[in-house]
Amino acid sequence: MLLLLHGPETYNIVKRVCELKEEASLEGRLIQDIDCKESDVREVFFNLNTSSLFETKKLLIFRDAFGVKEFEEKEVQDILKKAELHTLVFTATGVKKTNPFFAFLLVHGDNEEFVKLKGVELKRFVEGEIKKQGGSFTKEALDELLFSCGDDLGCLAKEILKLTTYKYSSKEKEVTKEDVQLLAAKELQPKIFATIDAIATRNRKLAVQLLSRHLATGEAPLQLLSMFAWQFRTLLSVKDLMERRAPVSAIAQKLKLHPFVLQKSLSAAKQFSLEELKDVHRRIFSLDRALKTGRGNPEQLLYLFVASAAGKKSNGPSR
Repeated sequence: MLLLLHGPETYNIVKRVCELKEEASLEGRLIQDIDCKESDVREVFFNLNTSSLFETKKLLIFRDAFGVKEFEEKEVQDILKKAELHTLVFTATGVKKTNPFFAFLLVHGDNEEFVKLKGVELKRFVEGEIKKQGGSFTKEALDELLFSCGDDLGCLAKEILKLTTYKYSSKEKEVTKEDVQLLAAKELQPKIFATIDAIATRNRKLAVQLLSRHLATGEAPLQLLSMFAWQFRTLLSVKDLMERRAPVSAIAQKLKLHPFVLQKSLSAAKQFSLEELKDVHRRIFSLDRALKTGRGNPEQLLYLFVASAAGKKSNGPSR
């Protein structure tokens, strides 16, 4: 069986791989992790095509398979299609669906897509992690944690574990906003909303400084761009509904945003015209294409984008 695990939510992809390994172990399967950048792919498939290998069921986890030319060859793909006794798992994050091998797996295998959690689903994940750790959080603590981690499930899980462990021996078991600020805030990513606010208020110097903090923590330019893309896409949707005179309650219901995110988005959207947000969105699309095709220095392109967006003149705050 061929199984493709793909999508932007890497935390859940890793979790799914662990589940598959546990299941395979209980079934007595042989488990093998294969780094396609380090392994001889042809040798792996030569062994896969021999009769001796088919005597034992295997779970093979292939990492970084996309972009390896051997996987696009008909001979190799024919071998893959015949390996029905085994489970061959391919993980894909940040891979375009037009990739030839990705398209092959979509047609000839099963696939599970892992998207970023938003709204109710994100809240359900957080509540599940808190319950699993036997913890309790105040509403303010949850808001602070979500603001700091956003939709990064790995960050949320790590911080929930840390905070519940910290409160385990305390008289007061409930995690407070102050606890989150004390234990988590210093280690978490710089808050993307602060950067958005700096851009919205045309504070170019601060916006560039905040971007440099993002990059200094090791955040990849493409990851940062995806964060900007999501935020400005949200602002564009909020602004469009505001222009249509939709009430706040209707905006919240339609976009399914966390209350804190909605509040920040409403405030930021007032600093842009609808056309400005459309223009920023177009430039993000062009920048995304430039980064993915290797045109220009990624960090320099991000600095130029932020400086340009923060320096663009506005006709003044709108409703």
